[in-house]
Amino acid sequence: MKKNIFILLFISLYAFGKVPAPKLIVFISIDQMRGDYFERYNQYFTGGFNRLFSKGIVYSNADLNYATSETGPGHATLGTGCFPWKSGILSNEWTERETLKDVYCVNDSTAKSVDSVGGGFSPRNLVVTAVGDWLKQQSPASKVITASFKDRAAILMGGQHPDYAFWYSKSVGGMVISD
Repeated sequence: MKKNIFILLFISLYAFGKVPAPKLIVFISIDQMRGDYFERYNQYFTGGFNRLFSKGIVYSNADLNYATSETGPGHATLGTGCFPWKSGILSNEWTERETLKDVYCVNDSTAKSVDSVGGGFSPRNLVVTAVGDWLKQQSPASKVITASFKDRAAILMGGQHPDYAFWYSKSVGGMVISD
């Protein structure tokens, strides 16, 4: 949880005027990339990746303190600082105890498509706020935009109220969004 403590500390310091307001926050998560790769291959980084490595914060020894190492709960934990049982994102898919129905972590039948594509997914099952929500609370003019190949990564990294969450759709052959 070291990473989440830092994020909270940064937001707290920013709120009290101890740290100047950042113009841009970039939060990157790369699924299934070994922890040592970022340092191991940093000599090949140029441009933005080099700047992220040299001037950003890199967690080379982060720890996952729960068993469900899947995309949905992992990204929800990164964004919220909460364990899966508290964030509402227990797994990529689970069976609802009361109804015995299968639930996909970001499925939402009420989320409408935009320009006749996308839709059907939202952060509805995410029951706690995340970094994007905290940022917008501190700075209402801020924009929270996420993008990922996977719908669950894009949606859960954005928190409950992102401005945009884009993900790749094989059926469309491009990026889509829900309303």
